[in-house]
Amino acid sequence: MTKLEVPTIDMNADLKIESVKEVGANDLPQQEKAGKAMFVFGTIAGVLIMVGVMVMATLYYKTPEKKQTILSPTPVAEITEVPKIVLKNEEITFEVLNASGKVGQAKKYKSQLEKMGYKVNSIGNDPGTYTGILIYTAKQLESQKDALMTDLNKEFPKAYYAGELSGSTSMVKMVIGL
Repeated sequence: MTKLEVPTIDMNADLKIESVKEVGANDLPQQEKAGKAMFVFGTIAGVLIMVGVMVMATLYYKTPEKKQTILSPTPVAEITEVPKIVLKNEEITFEVLNASGKVGQAKKYKSQLEKMGYKVNSIGNDPGTYTGILIYTAKQLESQKDALMTDLNKEFPKAYYAGELSGSTSMVKMVIGL
């Protein structure tokens, strides 16, 4: 068997240092040159933008004229009194229907309406079952509907407007419910 020999190091041996060459700007690789140029350009652009913003802010806040909103007077509409609708009760015709199930209600309400000055063209029974007193008005009474309801509510507090009347010769249909 052969013995392996371990190399030895001479601690007092002279060092062999190769000469170090200084690298100049012309000796940089192409990629490093491009990176340095981009850094310089970016720095200059950033400084210019910051200076521009500072100049604009200074000019904006030091302008002698302050921004003010000039309010012009708003035209105000004159409030005029709404003409009161005067009902001519004798011109308004009713159809009175009893839906309460109590005999004689239509006749009783007809009498009350006539005392108020209204004309009642017809009375009869309604097969439905309703609560309160339903009032239907013809389209021609649309503008007077509120005044009519106010007048009717004095004598008939349970009366309420139920809709537009169609298919009747009367101007108002009153359906008396429970």
